[in-house]
Parts: sequence; C-alpha cells; structure tokens
Amino acid sequence: MVREGDNDMKVSLRKLKKNFKTILAYVGLLILSSFAIFPYYYLFVSSIKPKDELSIVPPTLWTWRPTFEAYAKAISQPIFAEALLNTIIVSLASSGIAVFLGILSGYAYSRFNFRGKNKTFQVILLRNMFPGIAFLIPYYAFISWLGWINTYQGLTFTYLVFNLPLAVWLTRGFIDSIPPDFEEQAMVDGCSRLGALLRIVLPIIRPGIVGIFIYCFANSWIEYAQPLTLWTTKKTLPVALFSIVMGEYQIDWRMLFSMAILMSLPTIIIFYFLQRFIGKALVGGIKM
Repeated sequence: MVREGDNDMKVSLRKLKKNFKTILAYVGLLILSSFAIFPYYYLFVSSIKPKDELSIVPPTLWTWRPTFEAYAKAISQPIFAEALLNTIIVSLASSGIAVFLGILSGYAYSRFNFRGKNKTFQVILLRNMFPGIAFLIPYYAFISWLGWINTYQGLTFTYLVFNLPLAVWLTRGFIDSIPPDFEEQAMVDGCSRLGALLRIVLPIIRPGIVGIFIYCFANSWIEYAQPLTLWTTKKTLPVALFSIVMGEYQIDWRMLFSMAILMSLPTIIIFYFLQRFIGKALVGGIKM
C-alpha cells in the first residue's frame, strides 16, 4: 500500500518543480527585459546628470546631483511645441488612413477574386523592398507638382505611401486566417457584406489592427528625411531635435538625451494604453 505521507511528498515535489520552472521563466524574462530597458535608463540618467559628470570615465549609472535643466531648456525652445504638434498631427493622420485603407484593401484581396489580383498585390509588396529615402526625389517632384510642399497633406501622403503596403499585407494575412463561413452565416441572417466586415471580421482581427496602427505611428514619428526635404518652413520633432542639439562647434549631449526621452514618451504612452486594449480584444471573441 502507498502511504499517505508518500503521496503528500510527491505532491509537494511536483509543486516545488512547477514553482522552480516558474521562477526560472521569470528570471529569464527579467534578463531579456533588461536589455530593452537599460538603454532608456542610461539615456534618462545621462539627461539628468550635471555637465561635469558626463565626462567621467567610465560613466556612472546614477547621479546624486540630478538636474532637469536640459528638459526645461528643451521644452522652452520656441520650436519644440510647434514641432511636437506637427509630428502628432501627421503621424496620427497617416497611421489612421493607413489602417482604414489597409482594412478595406486587405479584405478585398482576401475575399474577392478580380483581374490582376496577384500582380497588383506583388506590386504593393515590392514597395517594402526599398527604403523610403530611395523614393525621396520622386516624392518631392510629385508633391511639388500637386502644390503640397510645406503642407500637412503632402507629408501625410508620403508617410502613407510607405505605411500602407505593410498595412495591406498584414491585414490580408489576418483576414485569410478567418473562415469565410463566419461572414456567410452572418449574411444569411440578414447582415450585409459591410456589416459582416464590421461585426464579424474586425472584432476578431482587432489586436492585429492595433498592432499595425502602433507600427505605422512609430514609423511616422521617427521619420527624418521626408520632413527635412518636404517641409522647408515647418519642422517635425526629429528635425527639430537635430537643430536644437547641434551647437556651433559641438553637440549638447544632455539636450540630445533629454530630447530622445521626450520623443519616445508619446509612443510609449500610446503603446501602453493600446496594449491594454489588445488584452481586452483577445478575450472579447466575436461580437454579433
């Protein structure tokens, strides 16, 4: 006969083994997270160091004399508020339009058959094989022909050109993973094609759509070459950062670090709130 004490010991050993694996998993995640967090930590610490501590070798990982002088100086720059507003407007507009058109185009490529379907989709993917700066001169010529130089619509259009192909490609992949029977059943029950898209497809692929929006927004937020070329009278944050931190003979490193932190904050905040939204979407299921 098996003693009761032996069973209790086996249960305890299983629990201990399970807890040990959980601890190892968390330790591994903590180590991996440190590689992503440390650069931001080092930027922040360097941005609040006094000037005399920046030249210390090897660099210290903390300061006992923190100062936010660089942040106050960066925010007080007349160009900062205008550049921040410009970047927010163009990034949100281009990302929103890319997601909207990506949903419609991805659904059409996934559910309909039409002449030139595969060829046109390959042309869309071909755009992603080249860096955006390779098309800078054609962008400028086309935007100049439209009379959109130094306008929001001109820069929004150029951002849309390199955000839309990826949005279409990813959205089509998300929709391809959904059985068409779901929409057909909804249309049998009286739902239109558009209604099936809104009520059946979108709730399922919502986490992916949010991810596409985050990528497009971040991609537009950090763009430098396009606004530098197409906006000669206006500036976005990346262009303003360069003009602020570059002195006559040397770089103001504290200003560079503080501006880098300020530039990353909006994307971090948006990702934080949308990450919570993704979690809700994952457990939401299909909403009829």
